[in-house]
Amino acid sequence: MNSKQMNRLVKSPKAMMDYQATGRLPRMVSPSSPLIDLLERIGYRRLDRILGVRVGPELGYQRTHTFRSAAQLLKWLKPADQIVEGESFPAEQHRIKNFQKTLTEDDLRRHCHRWYE
Repeated sequence: MNSKQMNRLVKSPKAMMDYQATGRLPRMVSPSSPLIDLLERIGYRRLDRILGVRVGPELGYQRTHTFRSAAQLLKWLKPADQIVEGESFPAEQHRIKNFQKTLTEDDLRRHCHRWYE
C-alpha cells in the first residue's frame, strides 16, 4: 500500500468499505490520452522549447486552455505517473473521453505560438 492509496482510503468512506469487504486496495492507474502520448514521444528535453500551446477540441479537450510551454501542459495533463483510480485532476475533467485520434507533431505545431527544434 502506498501513501496515495492510504490517503484515498482515509478520505473516501466507499473506498474504505470496499477495502474492508474485499481486501483490495484502490487501483493505481496512469493518466493517458492521445495528447499525453504525443508529448511523451516528443520527449521532455524538447517540451520546454515548445511555447504558447493552446489546447482545445482539436487536441481532445473540451475547453480552450493556453500554456506557457508544452512541459507545463504535460504537467497539467499528467500530474503524476500514477494516480488512484477515480481521483479527479483538472485535465481529466476537460478531456473528450471518446477522442481517439492519433496526434502528430504537425497537429500540435498548429496550436503553438513558437516551435523550436
